[in-house]
Amino acid sequence: MKLFMNKCIFLVVPFLFFGCSSLNTPNSLEQITFNIINNNTSKEISFNEFIDEILKYDIVLIGEEHNNHKHILVETKIIEALNSKKDVEVVLEMMSVDKQIKIDNAKINGYENKNLLKEIDWSDSWDKSYYKRLVLFIFNSKIDLVAGNLSKSEIQTIFNGAYPLQGKASTTFQVKEKIKDMIIDTSHKIDDTKTIDKFVQIQQYKDRRMADKLVSSNKTAILIAGKYHTRKDIGIPLHIEDFNKSKTFISIGLQTNIKNEYVDYSFKIK
Repeated sequence: MKLFMNKCIFLVVPFLFFGCSSLNTPNSLEQITFNIINNNTSKEISFNEFIDEILKYDIVLIGEEHNNHKHILVETKIIEALNSKKDVEVVLEMMSVDKQIKIDNAKINGYENKNLLKEIDWSDSWDKSYYKRLVLFIFNSKIDLVAGNLSKSEIQTIFNGAYPLQGKASTTFQVKEKIKDMIIDTSHKIDDTKTIDKFVQIQQYKDRRMADKLVSSNKTAILIAGKYHTRKDIGIPLHIEDFNKSKTFISIGLQTNIKNEYVDYSFKIK
């Protein structure tokens, strides 16, 4: 049983909270179109208007579906536009913090495009065919890349029994229950209450770690993470509030069928 649960930690957890979509593989932004809705005004805006509006924020949260290549293209476009106007850095859920030294070494020592993902020890849990384009763009644009996620050893420690996460907005009973319901909805193979509670704790520790990286940045920090992590009602926004109320942030949802109250801007990608 213990062996089975250990496998669950590293095989189930990476896919529990990602969301699903059909496989989409356009080659460039010219092959996709999208509409942008400002959910605070319920008005459709242009991409240039969108960029002008989000420039004033310290933190930009972008929630994606991890197997939708269109999202990678839109993320690249947003990062490129913001980087042309101010200094930015990108925090990735897909990189665990123990790999930051490899990221930094690749920047210092140089790299070949074809070998970059190997140089930074990119995990096979994240499809290289999707993320290679994004990572190469970040590196080749001289944008700082920050590993934002927990390491495997940290996840194991939390699963085995870590001190409860402390917070005001982020750790309420209501927030934890919403995360628990989401886990049950997205993974019908887990029905043990204690195990689900541990996954809730892992999810919250991941959100806290990414929030820490974001609020610690002295540049505009852009996060690329799964759609549940960036929701205002259960995710990283609550941890940012607990960390540092002076940091301003905005949440962007690229996924379909997201409630307006979960994010500030919705992309309707075609």
